[in-house]
Amino acid sequence: MSKKRKYILEILWSTGDLTETKISEREKELIERYRELFILAKYELEGAPEARPISYQIWDEWDNPVLPVAEAVPV
Repeated sequence: MSKKRKYILEILWSTGDLTETKISEREKELIERYRELFILAKYELEGAPEARPISYQIWDEWDNPVLPVAEAVPV
């Protein structure tokens, strides 16, 4: 049985907060497909519903960037 890869999602929010969260391969695929719309739906900052992602990056288990640094577009 193959081991599922783990990733880290790093988000810079419009509030200036930088958050990191572990994500699964499936979540990585959803971010690649839906970009900041998925990030907003899943990871909106608690207590700051007006916060929007300014940029985000996904890192693999060896700290290599998976995506080019993405600049979020206002939704």
